[in-house]
Amino acid sequence: MNDRMDHDAADSPECFIKSPVKDHPEKAQKSNPINYVSRSNPLMLLISCPRSANELRS
Repeated sequence: MNDRMDHDAADSPECFIKSPVKDHPEKAQKSNPINYVSRSNPLMLLISCPRSANELRS
């Protein structure tokens, strides 16, 4: 069993750039959110709940 991910596969997490990462590293860099934040950005906490507010009250 091979536990290594094939980054060029159609179902890899990188498939949204529409090309193999190794062939277009600049696209992968542009899609990486870490390139758009810095220490000067405010902190943010995002909490997602699948239930609606009405369901939580009942």
